[in-house]
Amino acid sequence: MREIRDIAYRDGPDADPKKHRLDLYAPEGQGWPVVVFVHGGGWDSGDKSSVVHGVALYADIGLFFAAHDIGTAVINYRLLPKVSWREQIRDVAGAVAWVHRNVANYGGDPKRLFLAGHSAGAQLATRVALDPDPLKAEGLSKKIIAGVIAVSGAGYEVSRETLSTRGGRWAYFERRFALGDTTGAWAREVSLLRFVDESAPPFLILYGSAEPKGFHQQSESLAERLKAAGAGVKRAALPHRDHVQTALDLSRDETAATQEMIEFLRSR
Repeated sequence: MREIRDIAYRDGPDADPKKHRLDLYAPEGQGWPVVVFVHGGGWDSGDKSSVVHGVALYADIGLFFAAHDIGTAVINYRLLPKVSWREQIRDVAGAVAWVHRNVANYGGDPKRLFLAGHSAGAQLATRVALDPDPLKAEGLSKKIIAGVIAVSGAGYEVSRETLSTRGGRWAYFERRFALGDTTGAWAREVSLLRFVDESAPPFLILYGSAEPKGFHQQSESLAERLKAAGAGVKRAALPHRDHVQTALDLSRDETAATQEMIEFLRSR
């Protein structure tokens, strides 16, 4: 395989020299599918080069998929509070647009382009796949997305009522997303279940059985809304895995997570 590091997916005077970058893990041959992977970190931390418990977390995910003949673009995006969460959505959409337009030059198939992410990255990937506006701003349709893998996501639905009854933390999201808005209008703007309709791409939704209740409920809410809209969705609780372990499992053969992901990608 080939590893091409620090490709700039956005150029120009406003481009961030570190965060507007991606690493591409390209299998040999031609016509392979490609996954755009969005790292986690609570929207205010994380990097494509992050090391967790001595493991190059996201690099290993790219290597794992490439070893299974699936290309992977592991992306960076700018972080809170340097930019707002709205800019983060634009960054992810920009990276997806670059991959769609350029992956064929490396042997990939832009018609088999998937989004994936863990934690905050799952929320950002899901937003770009469901909300038509981010990719429209890049001159593309959300129809270019063949499927989404959302692992241990949060922030799909943010409201006081939902979080209070489903184990979430309103103050956690308010610190990240309110940006001085005391009316609560920011919560509806952040929430993305309102974008779910019959045009949604197929989803694989994973979370750890040992994660806090809020992660279970956010994933279940997304799955239920997709199912009600008639979209393709499969959900699975990974046995005995906590929030960090679900991420570590994404690059290990024979884990429940990788078996589910490989089956999902190859079936499409």
